[in-house]
Amino acid sequence: MPNRMARPETGRTHDHHGPAKPAKPAAAPGAIYTCPMHPEIEQVGPGACPNCGMALEPREVSLAEEAHPELVDMTRRFWVGVALSVPVLLLAMGDLIPGRP
Repeated sequence: MPNRMARPETGRTHDHHGPAKPAKPAAAPGAIYTCPMHPEIEQVGPGACPNCGMALEPREVSLAEEAHPELVDMTRRFWVGVALSVPVLLLAMGDLIPGRP
């Protein structure tokens, strides 16, 4: 007997986090993007700079709050690096703790 409370598209009875929100476009469709390090590189839409690989930024700056996927990625990498280096630091410097024979 099929579950009559299940959502037809997923088959689940409920979603814990609600429906996924669509990502907002960072700039208007057809906006010109440029590389911060190479201003001569311009293209329509986001992408990566062919010279340095940096993410292209919109040429026209807006005051709207935007998601920063690079910041999120680098913050995650930072905390993973901290978590992996603290045990190494403690092992390497453990002999220098005062009061240990």
